[in-house]
Amino acid sequence: MGSYPLQDLEQQGFTPSVIAALGVASLPGIGWVTLQHLCSPGNVLKLFESESLSEFTSSINGVGGKFAPGNAGIDNWQMLRERVWHQGRVLADQLFSANVHCLTSSSPDYPRRFSDLGSREPFWLFLRGSRDLLNTPSVAVVGTRSPTWAGEFLTHYSVALLAELGVPVVSGLAKGIDSVAHEWALKMQIPTISVLSSGLLSPYPARNANLADRIVAAGGLLVSEYLPQQQPNAEMFVWRNRLQACIATCVIATEWKRSSGTAHTLRFADELNRPTLSTHVSALPRLPDAGLARNHFELPREQEAFRAVVDGALKSFAKSDNKKAVPVCQRTDEPRDENAEPADENKVSSTPRFKGQDQLF
Repeated sequence: MGSYPLQDLEQQGFTPSVIAALGVASLPGIGWVTLQHLCSPGNVLKLFESESLSEFTSSINGVGGKFAPGNAGIDNWQMLRERVWHQGRVLADQLFSANVHCLTSSSPDYPRRFSDLGSREPFWLFLRGSRDLLNTPSVAVVGTRSPTWAGEFLTHYSVALLAELGVPVVSGLAKGIDSVAHEWALKMQIPTISVLSSGLLSPYPARNANLADRIVAAGGLLVSEYLPQQQPNAEMFVWRNRLQACIATCVIATEWKRSSGTAHTLRFADELNRPTLSTHVSALPRLPDAGLARNHFELPREQEAFRAVVDGALKSFAKSDNKKAVPVCQRTDEPRDENAEPADENKVSSTPRFKGQDQLF
């Protein structure tokens, strides 16, 4: 039994299916990517319909898991059921006590814009802060982790424009441009949304944990699709970038290299038909390896044109937000699970079949 009533947990999105998914992910040999292959927490709950340890093991390993019941000290169905529910409740209680909410595609307040991602739609989203910001037009400001003075100036300039327009800033909490964008948004007293590359209970980098707290305290929002305590790897940084691109109405890359992680964010934005903008300081030469988005501006010389593109994206979003988006992305480059074999491309979106109706624990 958890420390909080199940009814209270459900009000923050921790339904039995979400609790089951948290518990299953705590089993050895099962990781976040395995959950992704199941597509939704509801499909995780269906794994328990068979009431068979061997069928559960076969089904979970059929979508990338490497679960061995014996290695986990589980030798019968009842032990598995109790282990999963207990571990899921422990994690749900931790998230609940941290005032974290969970959204899935079946949640009544799930933002429509995530349907743009198609098969790349998140399994779930853990949110801490002002959740309504996900339904508000916003602009992403991203870039290198090692900015020059020019990159910091361009980031300050871009965030100042967004403050003038009254638009929240989206970024990723990483060192460099991300941190500059978040900090300047706080100084300009506009909300900022941080899409984490790690679990919500373990902000990365650790030195930005205080920044994360200040973002929430100032009316901003932290977003993560990863397991609560999950630490990032290179693939996770890339994979979270699609969420930044999806949440934003357009993406401004203030300083970046063509071969950097920022390039992935712009690629996702292009696939999602979000305008992309790059910048450099007027009268300064562009570096040979500097990235170039579909719209490029010298600032402040081309400030009017720069503002017009941002303003146009915001107005276009306002007109189209009530329409059902057409999925344009395909899942082709998802991060690997450290516990799983490389996924069979033909199995990525498949889910196991089960008998009967959904059963609760």
